[in-house]
Amino acid sequence: SLSVSSTRYNGLAGGGGLTILNSGASKNVTKFSIGYTCAAFIKTDGTLWTVGSNAAGQLGQNNTTYRSSPVQVGAGTNWADVSVCQAVSDSHDTMVAIKTD
Repeated sequence: SLSVSSTRYNGLAGGGGLTILNSGASKNVTKFSIGYTCAAFIKTDGTLWTVGSNAAGQLGQNNTTYRSSPVQVGAGTNWADVSVCQAVSDSHDTMVAIKTD
């Protein structure tokens, strides 16, 4: 089962912390990456999900709305890998995801 918890001050913990359990939207996770301000995961059905700070639009939702619950990125079911690179100077993480095609 998947259980990830962040107690960092910025981003993810800005809303009091983030805990993702292997249930609900985060059930059946095959890949997971967490940065300083956001996180992303791929489910067994090939969908990509993101959560956390979105101040720079890094969650792939075409907006800058903070997400305390996971949201699906697009409708694609062919995501293969995801990586969240932790911010160094501007406090905004960068997310990179690769599709199977």
